[in-house]
Amino acid sequence: MTCTVTLLEKVYGIDLAQGIRAAFTLLRSEVSGLSVKVKDVSLDDNGRIVVVLEGEDEEAARNFLAERHGCTRSFDELEEGKTYVGRAVNPLNYGYGFYVDVGVTYPKPKDALIPLYKLREQLLDGRKIPLRAIVDAYCFIDNLPIRVRVVKVEPASGKIEAELSNEELVRLDEWLKSRLDRVVVCGATRQQVRRAITKSGHLKDIVSLERLGLMEHAIVCKYGTDAPGIIAEIGEQLKYAALKAFIPKKVRSLLSLPAPSISS
Repeated sequence: MTCTVTLLEKVYGIDLAQGIRAAFTLLRSEVSGLSVKVKDVSLDDNGRIVVVLEGEDEEAARNFLAERHGCTRSFDELEEGKTYVGRAVNPLNYGYGFYVDVGVTYPKPKDALIPLYKLREQLLDGRKIPLRAIVDAYCFIDNLPIRVRVVKVEPASGKIEAELSNEELVRLDEWLKSRLDRVVVCGATRQQVRRAITKSGHLKDIVSLERLGLMEHAIVCKYGTDAPGIIAEIGEQLKYAALKAFIPKKVRSLLSLPAPSISS
């Protein structure tokens, strides 16, 4: 017997074969404590990872991986108040918020909307900052893994409204308080990012490499090293990936703007 799960992790970029190998290695290590074998890893038409599991603990492994990475589901499976792993979908496409793929594929694909007012409320104490400035400062890039809490599900209209989860807010707050610049990379394996840093000669300027997803990472710069400078040095080697600088000073500048009055 085997069981299959389609995760929200994606393989994309110029070397799909390397991405699949990286996925196989990562998933195998994540379920190593269970009596299960990762029998096969492939991609669906959208680049999502399809995992075939075999063994006594295959259902437990399936549930664990689905919770950790997100998985495809039907619209009816969504629950208001529950937290889901999702992926940012072209955050600058609209001005009223941005959408997050939470895995809804049936009866048709449907993304959840995080409204602009909610982003302002959760991240900027209600300050009326344009969406572009919020997306830029907080590095919301296409395909970035984001944990969201589903606030409203409307079966009649098919609309899904969400907000950033507590886990996501804690992560962003920790990034802000660290005062360290980060380079967010979407579209490269961990090995590819490490190779680019090493070749650039900037390994000494890096604190660590945080995994956000299979092909999404945050390069943590040492104090005094600026993220745009690192991007300029490694960008040519990772030109197939999206690179964005998270600069705490930029976020603090938004938070220093006048907050709305209670009566407004």
